[in-house]
Amino acid sequence: MKSSMKTISLVLILILGALFTLGLTASAATPGLSVVLSADGSEYAEGDTVTYECTIMNTGDVTISELTAFDTLGISSPSLGTLYPGESTSYVFNYTVTGSDVSAGSVYCSVSARGMVPGGATYSDSSNMVSVSAVSQQPEASCDVEMTVTPSSNGSYFTAGETIRYSVNIQNTGNVDLNNATVKDSLNNQTGDIGVISMGDYGNYGFTYTVTESDVENETLQCFCVFNAFLPNGSEYGAMSNTVVIPLSSDSAKTDPIANATEAKQDATAEASSAAATAATSASTATTAATTAPTSAKSQASNGSSGSSGNFWNTYLIIAIIAVVVLTGITVLVVVLVKKRKKK
Repeated sequence: MKSSMKTISLVLILILGALFTLGLTASAATPGLSVVLSADGSEYAEGDTVTYECTIMNTGDVTISELTAFDTLGISSPSLGTLYPGESTSYVFNYTVTGSDVSAGSVYCSVSARGMVPGGATYSDSSNMVSVSAVSQQPEASCDVEMTVTPSSNGSYFTAGETIRYSVNIQNTGNVDLNNATVKDSLNNQTGDIGVISMGDYGNYGFTYTVTESDVENETLQCFCVFNAFLPNGSEYGAMSNTVVIPLSSDSAKTDPIANATEAKQDATAEASSAAATAATSASTATTAATTAPTSAKSQASNGSSGSSGNFWNTYLIIAIIAVVVLTGITVLVVVLVKKRKKK
C-alpha cells in the first residue's frame, strides 16, 4: 500500500514538473512583427502617383502563418504566406492623389499585418503612419503660337486692293487644357474663337486682310496675333505669336522681282544685239567704200591727165581711211555702253 502511494506521488510530481516546464516554454515563445512603411516622396499634386513600400519582419520566436497585410487607403491586401522567426518580406503598392487629397492638404497611410501563431491564435501589428503633402498642381501652361502668310499670287509684294491670307497655329505644350481659347490679330483687330485645346493638341484660325492705299505708302505691314485662354482653375493665360513683315508696293511691275529681272535682262540683250548689228552694218559700209575708192580713182585716171588722176585717187583714199576710223570708234563706243548697261 505504502509502495503504491509512493509511486502515485512520484507520478504526480513528474506530471507537475512537466506541466511547469511546458508553462515556462510557452511563456518564452513570444510572437512579434515589425511593420515599416515608406513613400518615395514627400509632396505630390493631383494626378501624381505615390509609391509606397511596406516591409514586414518576424521579430518573434514563433512562426507566423497565413500572413496578410492591409493599408488604410484600401489599395492592397496581399497574402504573404508564412514568415519564420527572423525572416522578412516586402511589397509595393501605388496610390494616385485626388482632388480631395489636395483639398485636405495631405495623404495619410499606414499598414496592418496579421497572421496565425501556433495554437491557432491571431497576432497582428501595425506600421508607422506615413504622411505626404498633397498640393495644388502649378499649372504649367505653355503653347507655341506661329503665324504664317500665304504669298501673293503676283510675287513677293502685295498691292492696294489685294487680299492677304494668314493663319495662326497653336500647340498646347503645357500640362493643362486651354479652355475658351481665342486669337486676335493686329491688322483687323478681329478675334477668332478656337475653343478647347487639350494637352498636346493643336488649334488654328485663319484671317484675311485687304491692303489699302495708306498701307502701300508705308511699304510694309507688320502683323502678329495675341492668344488667350483660361486654365482649369479659372486663371487666364496669354501668349503672342511671331511678327510677320509683309512687303507692299504701289507699282504692279514691282510685284514680281524675279520676273522683272528676267525681263530687264532680255531687254538689255535685245538692245545689245541691235547695237552690234548696226555697228557691223556701218563697218561693212565703210569697208565697201574703202575698196571702191581705188577703183573709182583708176577709172577717172583713164579719162583725164595723169596729174589730175593722182590727186583724185589720193583724196578718195584719205576719205575712206577717215570713214573706217570713225565707224570703228562708233562701234567700240556702242559695245562699251551695252556692257555697262548689262552690269547695271
